Amino acid sequence: MAASYLLPVLLLGTSVAALMTSAQPIVRFLSPFYEVDRNDRTFDLVIAAALQEYNSNAYANSHPFFHKLRALSVLRSMMVVGVPAVVPAVVPYIPRVAYMFILNLGGQMLYPGQQPGGPAVVVRINLAFWVNLPLYAANIISGTFSSGVVD
Repeated sequence: MAASYLLPVLLLGTSVAALMTSAQPIVRFLSPFYEVDRNDRTFDLVIAAALQEYNSNAYANSHPFFHKLRALSVLRSMMVVGVPAVVPAVVPYIPRVAYMFILNLGGQMLYPGQQPGGPAVVVRINLAFWVNLPLYAANIISGTFSSGVVD
């Protein structure tokens, strides 16, 4: 009989402790980067998603667009991310697998309406996708997209 009165108290205490400890940092485990084969469908899909995201950011910030002339390299790494669980006392992290990509693309910076023919530049783009989602710009993991012109 006493156990039936203690059960709600124990459950409440466990859930409060879980909420207090659930703000743990995300744990990442990286594998080495490998070059993606140019004949692999992933090669074209990642480039298309990266260019769409890069050019939509350029449009939103009134920067020049990037016109790709060639892909210099596309590197892929598998990343296992430990997302903090709801009840960390039982399962501290829920593993999720993502692919991280580094793209080095050669091309030109163009403003809308400008014809190609300017100086060539190399743009490096970093981004990541969850493994279970298609490789489209809308599925880029938030906060993983970064880009810059390489000297």
